[in-house]
Formats: sequence, structure tokens, C-alpha cells
Amino acid sequence: MSLAYLILSHKNPEQLARLIKKLANHHAEFYVHIDKKGNHNQFEKAIKETQVQNVHFVKSRNVYWATRSQTNARLELLKVAFFAKREFTHYVMLSGQSYPVKPINSLLEFLQQNKGVSFIEHHKLPYNKLGNGGLDRINCYTFRIGSKLFTHLPKKYHNTFSKKGKMLNMLFGLIAMAKGKRKKPSNVTFYYGIDWWVLAHDAVKYLINFLETHPEYHKYHKHTRHTCEVYFPSILCGTAYNGKIINDSLHFMKWKNDGSGNPKVLINGDFNQIKQSDKFFARKFDEKLDTTIINRIDEELLQ
Repeated sequence: MSLAYLILSHKNPEQLARLIKKLANHHAEFYVHIDKKGNHNQFEKAIKETQVQNVHFVKSRNVYWATRSQTNARLELLKVAFFAKREFTHYVMLSGQSYPVKPINSLLEFLQQNKGVSFIEHHKLPYNKLGNGGLDRINCYTFRIGSKLFTHLPKKYHNTFSKKGKMLNMLFGLIAMAKGKRKKPSNVTFYYGIDWWVLAHDAVKYLINFLETHPEYHKYHKHTRHTCEVYFPSILCGTAYNGKIINDSLHFMKWKNDGSGNPKVLINGDFNQIKQSDKFFARKFDEKLDTTIINRIDEELLQ
């Protein structure tokens, strides 16, 4: 049993170091992507102080929320780990604000019992828990202007645009019209799932080979909003891959009620729900907002 932890981080270097130290053992290697906009030296210093040796930093990229740049960072992590000298049985995608909520030995035993099995949330589009069933993500054009995103929504899609938003929608509609209708890859059925998962070796091998032989798939997603949530589950669940996949991210998460689709920062009041869940990881945590919950997880769940 050997695990590659793939970690995306952009803030709180000491929290990332704490995560790595908690997960470290002879079964694990760590591959870390630091957002290029972050202070790389601070992250390196924090991790060096843990004295964990098997930590590998991959090439930093500028990452912007809900864009293909997040996917590119994940692909960089996957490829570097996959082509490393050590062959891994599973690849675990985490953020720097993830944290284990069950003892690591329990995770290892679980994955040992599920050799060759991948765990990734997946729901065929349209999915009724998403606005417009999620079809606007794959059918409409999303544009990034600086750090902000705007998705052009034709009339058939529901929207809550303000007066200014309607004007912008008309403007981006002209750009979308000039580009022409998005041409979806013919060999893929689209699925949605959150972008934290545990993939078996054969699934990662298939995914990398698929992208090498179907470069148009990656190109297509240049204008997909929340790219990661479609990109990976669609390859593994909507193409010819026939490995075993379980519809579970193994992550405990709670969502904000503001319509943003963003995860809630977990605090001490969420502890009992985390304790009662069957998940191995939870996110997201922020030590600058609440360290008590992380301390309680260490003291009460990870002993």
C-alpha cells in the first residue's frame, strides 16, 4: 500500500505543514502545488520545520477559482506523482485546508480492502442540485476578466442578473456568438462531482492516457465554469473506463447557504457531525478562524 497525497495550497503555510506532518508515514509521499500568487518561501520553510522528507513541490501556476487553471494544477500533481519512480496504489487529492478525521491506519486498512477501487463523487448531468442542472457549465461560455468570472447565459437558462449583469450578459453574448456554439467531445458523457477524490493507480493511468489521445477534451474545457467538477468525473464515469468506481469523495464538507456553491469553513460547532460521519477527511478548515476544531480532531479522533 502506497499513497500519493496531492495537495493544492494557497494560504496558511503552518496549516499545510500540520496536515503533512499528521499524514506522514512510510506509506506516503507528498506532492504539493503552491499557487504562484502565494509566498513559496514561507511554505517551504514551514514544511522543512516538520522534518518530513518525502515532500515534493511541483511547478507553481497562477490558480483562479472555478477555472481550468485549477484543473491544470491538479494535472501537474497527478502527472509528476504518476511518473515518479515509486508506483502508488492510490492518489489522494486534498487541499491545504483538508484534514484527516480518522486515524491514518484506518484509511490504509480501508484502501487495502478496496484495491483497485476509486472514490469520486459523480452525478450525470443534468443534475437537479445544480442551477440549470449544471448544463450551463458545459454548454455556455465562461470568461475570466482578471480574477472575476462571467458566464454568458442565453435566454433558455435561468439567471438572476442585475441590470448591470444583463448588460454584461449581452456583451459577452456577442463574444460567444463570434466564437460559435461550443462543440462538445462526442466520446464523453458529462458528469459532475466535487473536486476532492481518491483514485486507484489504473484510474490515473487511464486518465492520463485519455488526455494524451484526446487533446480536444482539455481544449474544450477552456470555457467551462467549475472545470474540475466536470473534468475528472466525466473522464472516469463518462467514457470507456471500466474500473470500479464508488460514488463517494471520502470527504466531509458543508456548504454555504448563500447560493455561491462554496464550502463552509468548519468550526468547533461542526465537530459532532464530523465525528459521526463515515468520511476519512474533512474540509475546509482555517486555523486563523478556528484552531479549536483541529485540536479536538487531533485529541479525540486521531489518537
